[in-house]
Amino acid sequence: MTIRQFLVHADASGSRLFAVDHGEVDRLDVVAEWGPGEVARADDVVRVLDLYLALRDEGGLEDGLRGLPDVVLRSIREFLRSRCAPEPGAFGPGGFIVPVRRARFRLEAATIDEYLSGAYAVGLGIRVENGVDERHGPHWDVVLLNRMPFVPADGGARAWALPDGSRVESEWVVGEAPGRQVPVALDSARRAVARDKRVRIHTYLQGDGEHWLDGAMTTSVVVDVFDEPAPA
Repeated sequence: MTIRQFLVHADASGSRLFAVDHGEVDRLDVVAEWGPGEVARADDVVRVLDLYLALRDEGGLEDGLRGLPDVVLRSIREFLRSRCAPEPGAFGPGGFIVPVRRARFRLEAATIDEYLSGAYAVGLGIRVENGVDERHGPHWDVVLLNRMPFVPADGGARAWALPDGSRVESEWVVGEAPGRQVPVALDSARRAVARDKRVRIHTYLQGDGEHWLDGAMTTSVVVDVFDEPAPA
């Protein structure tokens, strides 16, 4: 999913609702249009849709859109169905997840432990994957996110979409290990790399309920080991 927010242009003649598509090239896609009778609701519709992207609250969506013309409702619902499927790890408490820093470490580099532990300690999201290329040889590719993704209670241990066609051989969740979650995860990942496996590490917040507003959250680190070698 590359739709991250909605915008509206409203004047005396009516309103036009757009989705902001943050794909390879940012663009605006027209979602729906309505006449002057509903202009006063334009800002509320945008707020409801942006909240739906973050919380996936179907009840709140229906309540917020109630009373719009049927043709407008059909257009919005079809757009949400076809273009706004939920994506693992896309949102966290406070909004949309975005990368803030990328780095590459040699596979044997000890400095990655301190780097990732520091990011984890200040609440940044972590995504790490091993790779191989002619210039750098075996290495770790690291992406730090502006916040940790949220996973609902029934969402499983996944805050990073699986690569197309890849199968997870094993998945290990590092939970309660105060101050040691990241080093423990890295040790597990290194053992898998030594077996010539593709490995990913990612962090997330797991909630007590469906939304991050529901109760408490716990922090976990996941190590995914794939049934394939590291990508070149």
